[in-house]
Amino acid sequence: MPFVGNRKGAKDVHPLMERMSATAINSLVSQFSYKSLPKEEWTHEAQLIVSLWHNSNDDFDTALEMVKSKIKAYNESVGIPNTKTSAYHETRTIFWMIV
Repeated sequence: MPFVGNRKGAKDVHPLMERMSATAINSLVSQFSYKSLPKEEWTHEAQLIVSLWHNSNDDFDTALEMVKSKIKAYNESVGIPNTKTSAYHETRTIFWMIV
């Protein structure tokens, strides 16, 4: 998954993405996608970075669906149930996607 920060029509790069190297961003996204990211490293900041990465590589609707499905799968892989009161949060995910 190469980091592509200049998708045609994309917004300016978020400052959070500017302070990390492409290697660090790719590593985070890859570990998350392959469910090998340590549970304690899946933070709100990590979710924002993953969301920004997907937004910079896909159109919004595709990116949103990818992030939603990957978060749910990641949660299950680390033993966090996706319920109405814990783990995956639809509103928060959409928020991170549009920040």
